[in-house]
Amino acid sequence: MSFLYDNRYALLFYGLIILLLIINRKKFEIHAKIIALYKTKIGIRLMDKWAEKYKGFVQIFGYSGIGVGFATMVFVVLMLMLNLYNLVTKPDAVSGVSPVVPGLQIPGSGIFVPLVIGWIALFIIIVVHEFAHGVVARAHDVKVKSSGLLFFGPIMGAFVEPDEKELAKKDPSVQYSIFAAGSFSNIILAFFVFVLLLGIVPLKDSMTEPIGFSIGGLVKDFPAEKSGLKAGDIVIGINGKEIKIHDEFQKEYQFTRPGEEVTIKTSSGSYTIKTIENEKDGRAMVGISNLKDEVRLKNKSSLHKIIYSILIFIEDFLKWTYVLALGIGVINLLPLGPIDGGRMMKTALEQIMKDKRKALVVFSRITAFSIIILALNIFYPGLKFLGGKIF
Repeated sequence: MSFLYDNRYALLFYGLIILLLIINRKKFEIHAKIIALYKTKIGIRLMDKWAEKYKGFVQIFGYSGIGVGFATMVFVVLMLMLNLYNLVTKPDAVSGVSPVVPGLQIPGSGIFVPLVIGWIALFIIIVVHEFAHGVVARAHDVKVKSSGLLFFGPIMGAFVEPDEKELAKKDPSVQYSIFAAGSFSNIILAFFVFVLLLGIVPLKDSMTEPIGFSIGGLVKDFPAEKSGLKAGDIVIGINGKEIKIHDEFQKEYQFTRPGEEVTIKTSSGSYTIKTIENEKDGRAMVGISNLKDEVRLKNKSSLHKIIYSILIFIEDFLKWTYVLALGIGVINLLPLGPIDGGRMMKTALEQIMKDKRKALVVFSRITAFSIIILALNIFYPGLKFLGGKIF
């Protein structure tokens, strides 16, 4: 299927956003022709209230984020360099970095974020991120001039606008705390969501029992396909032994040598397959992929089905909230331009070097390096993918 067809609903959704932006363009401030800001005062009163009521706690929260922010900055740069090295030197390596566009399958990326759940999670993450910036700024008596929505093309985000003149007069440690607050809040959010997942997943799993695993894909012209196995078949046994999960299948299959036969039992029949040798590691293979454990409800009442469906939705929502909160929190700490990590690095260089001009030169080079390393991590897998057909 083509990229356009596979992503038709998401493309329609983002197309409608662009259309609405064009129709209401007079209500937005346009920057660099593709960034639209819709300024409001939403949330500022709550920031003021929290900053006044919990001033000490909010300031400690901000200061706590400084060390985490700089440590994460070093970590993310090193990880991007290591990831790029693996992408270049290992043909089968998968990039751990990808643009996040809910509903769109990015060519060359193995990450797909569902449209609805993705945007609900992103909305919460963005609000938490920007509110943290604002409330820490107010706790240090830095005025927040506005808040609102921003659009980078059809991609929605949010912002708070502190008074830059007041911010520049503050001690560097205060500036660091304000810049780090957004990403620090996302990392903390990811931690709490992970704890919730530790409770939800066992609860959901306790309602089911394993019945085997499904075959998601078959390699063309390989033994499994030639035997008559079909994608979607549920495997329930191998070589006469009953299995419940694909780990049990792997434990039995690992002793099979190339050229030997295996008998795979599915819910629709049994198939005897002669294995072939994997040229990369010499192991026996039959050509099945995307194995997924299948389960059924222990209690099939309507109430249990509803509860189970709700738990699945909650699990998916929490899973994506965790992944996106952690990812956005970490990537925002890259020492790059106007994002949180960039502002922290620029302030640090000015504090260390004293000469703002020299600091700006060094910062520009660091930003350029960060842009290059990030771009290569994102686009290198896509360039390899373009060797095939997109449309």
